[in-house]
Amino acid sequence: RARVASAEAELARLTGEMRAGQVGVAQAGIQQAEANLSQVQAAPRDVDLAMAAAQVQSAQVTLRQAELSLDRATLRAPFAGTVVAINLTVGEITPAESAVVMADTSAWKIETNDLTELDIVNVEVGDQVTLSFDALPDLSLSGTVTDIKGLGSTYQGDVIYTVVITPDSWDPRLRWNMTSTVTVGA
Repeated sequence: RARVASAEAELARLTGEMRAGQVGVAQAGIQQAEANLSQVQAAPRDVDLAMAAAQVQSAQVTLRQAELSLDRATLRAPFAGTVVAINLTVGEITPAESAVVMADTSAWKIETNDLTELDIVNVEVGDQVTLSFDALPDLSLSGTVTDIKGLGSTYQGDVIYTVVITPDSWDPRLRWNMTSTVTVGA
């Protein structure tokens, strides 16, 4: 019995110490919470306000830098149109050719490249033409000569001139670089 009483006394003493330790930890937690509450309820200090303002300004600078980087990475066309060719892939260094080819399909033009100096003297701006197309033999369009380039170029021993023709209408089956025959004065 003496041992049981001694063990019970030791247990009570240890339990009391543990409880006292837990109470101490809880009291320290309460004191820390009260200190935090006082800090939150207190008016902000000038140094805290200055630090917060500096953090906001730094975040704004970072945002502006990101916006500028995005702007430099964005490709914008100088006119409204349709992308008809993309000549590069992701991660590729820009090739010597155009990276992107745009088409303004709102106003089609046809350029001839085979009128020699003997032919060009008989063509004037405003002349009516008939257009036929190798790929669409059933299609015939009318048009007007809208420009004659003043400088010819040499091709296979002949001097040739470029004539620009504006069709009066357009067919959606036609594509860039299709072959056409232009008959002037038709």
